[in-house]
Amino acid sequence: MFTLQKLRNILNSPKLAALFVGLAILMIYEIQLVAILLSVFILLGILFTPYMLYVLFIHDKKDWFYGFFIWMGTAFLVRYMMGSESEITAYISEGIPFLFFLMYCFFLNQKVGEWLINQSKSY
Repeated sequence: MFTLQKLRNILNSPKLAALFVGLAILMIYEIQLVAILLSVFILLGILFTPYMLYVLFIHDKKDWFYGFFIWMGTAFLVRYMMGSESEITAYISEGIPFLFFLMYCFFLNQKVGEWLINQSKSY
């Protein structure tokens, strides 16, 4: 049930990529709508994170497991250091942790593909 292949399928979803591209396009035109969509995506990321970490832990990928906490800690540190002197800076800094999460998922997706190839070769 909690397999690397299932994690790979979630991370590699074309629908998910299309949603993020759509969000980037909307960001140019509708600030309020983007704020709502960004909130929804952040909520989805929060809901997905325990599953992702559980799969990494049970497959003994502890470097990636602990790396997640270091990476996200760095994201929140960057957000804190940016401050929020102006409205634009505050708006941008809200998305920093989410962007770090997306980068982590991108790199993890690449690595899960390698793990699956290595797994299939060992059988």
